[in-house]
Amino acid sequence: MDDFAAITPTAANKFAGALTVLSGIFSTILSLQALSLEVRGPYVVSIPLFGALGVGGVFAGVGLLRLRGPATVASAGIAFATSFAALVWFVVTLLHGLLVLLPLLLTPLSGSAGIFAMTCLKQAKLADEARSRLRAEGLDSGL
Repeated sequence: MDDFAAITPTAANKFAGALTVLSGIFSTILSLQALSLEVRGPYVVSIPLFGALGVGGVFAGVGLLRLRGPATVASAGIAFATSFAALVWFVVTLLHGLLVLLPLLLTPLSGSAGIFAMTCLKQAKLADEARSRLRAEGLDSGL
C-alpha cells in the first residue's frame, strides 16, 4: 500500500504542474503575438522558440501533474528556459520601442514554475521507483 501512496500526486505537484502548463500556454500566446509583429533578422527565431517552449511546457506540465520523473526534469528545464527567453524578449522589444507586457508576466511565472518543479524532483523519483515495483508485481495499470 506504501507504493500506491508514493505514486499519488500531492498538492505541491499539482501546483507545480499547473504553473508549468500555464507558463506553456502563455508562451504559446507570446509566440502567436510575435507572429503578428513584423519580425526580421535574428529575431525571427523567437517565434518558433516560444512556440516550442510553450508546447513543451504544456506536455511537461501534464507529465508533472502525473508525477513522472523525466517530465519533472523537463518541466524544470523548460520553465527556466522560458523565463530567460521571455526576459530577453522583453528587453529586445523594449529597446525597439515596443512595450509588450506578456513577457514581463511570463518571466516570474516561468521562474516560479521551474523552482516548484525542482522541489518535486525527489518525489517524482520515488514515484517512478514505486511504479517499477508495482509493475514488477503485475499491478501496472497505467498509473
